[in-house]
Amino acid sequence: MSDRIYDLWLSQLNGVGYMKFNALVGAFGDAESVFNTTSVEYLREVGIGDKAVHTILHNHDLTIAENLLARLTKLSVKVYTQNDDEYPEPLKHTPYPPSILYVLGEMPNNTLTKISVIGTRSCSQYGVKITSDICKGLAQSGVVIVSGMARGIDSVAHDAAISEGGLTIAVMGCGIDICYPKGAERLRERIISHGCVISEYPPGVFPQRGLFPERNRIIAGLSHATLVTEAALNSGTMITVASALDCGRDVMAVPGNITSPLSAGANELIKQGAQLVTSYEDILHTLKLTGRRSILSASTSSDQVIDLAPEEKLVYDMLDFVPIHLDEIIEKTLSDAQTVHYIMTMLELKGVAQRMSGQRYVKI
Repeated sequence: MSDRIYDLWLSQLNGVGYMKFNALVGAFGDAESVFNTTSVEYLREVGIGDKAVHTILHNHDLTIAENLLARLTKLSVKVYTQNDDEYPEPLKHTPYPPSILYVLGEMPNNTLTKISVIGTRSCSQYGVKITSDICKGLAQSGVVIVSGMARGIDSVAHDAAISEGGLTIAVMGCGIDICYPKGAERLRERIISHGCVISEYPPGVFPQRGLFPERNRIIAGLSHATLVTEAALNSGTMITVASALDCGRDVMAVPGNITSPLSAGANELIKQGAQLVTSYEDILHTLKLTGRRSILSASTSSDQVIDLAPEEKLVYDMLDFVPIHLDEIIEKTLSDAQTVHYIMTMLELKGVAQRMSGQRYVKI
């Protein structure tokens, strides 16, 4: 991770926030080129103010960046910028993408659809049940569940995805090394083993009220759509909804009891034009992902619809809608790794299997 030293240097400079970071890296190509520049004029052309220009040209002390890099390495934290393939593609195309993402775990593949599921911390039993049911269905369909790991709806969404062997992403409003809320350590570890915890804040940044609206723009931005399952009218959930609309994302909501304050926000969103959702199938239909569940509900097996060679059928029959690791497939088939790799490639090309992060596969 030593190639990250210049990214960390630039991100830690006083007066260089994520907007200036992105502008500089966009203009120069990478942070190292910014570090090596001597051109005041070019920096000003990028739109950087005099104070930031002076800092960039005269602060070439890498000590802070080196210490941060050592700490990140010790914590097993990955660092991604927009130049990396692992950086979530939808997030790049938002008004204010983070300059750096700190990641614990494995970032789900960019080919996977991501849905943010959000709502109130003080959720009802209705909110728990509908959130769990929808997220389980989405997870079984290969959709990544994104939320903020807060108590209530967020935690239910993460937990439901994990229970089905799906992938989930928790976006934090604090440093990547801090577990918030307190007491959520077990959920945090489970999320890391079934996806990742991410933050735009380096280690040591404690939770602050002002950081959570910033966090919410990431939840909305890296998702293809946002679902509100239960929220009051003045809930912080509405900040995420506003960010989703700014990013041009679909906003969906689950209707609730009209006498319940906890459903007032979701009901109001529906009145304003958010799509009404009563099941995970509604979401799949809107995002044109209905084919992902067709095999699960079909009465005939996939090999009757798609021509599979005998060795392909043998492997396909081992797949499920819960991800299975490639090593387990190799072990069960008693085949060599090269052969199984080839078969999995053919199943992907035939549209009956999908590769997920960590060399795991599911039926589709």
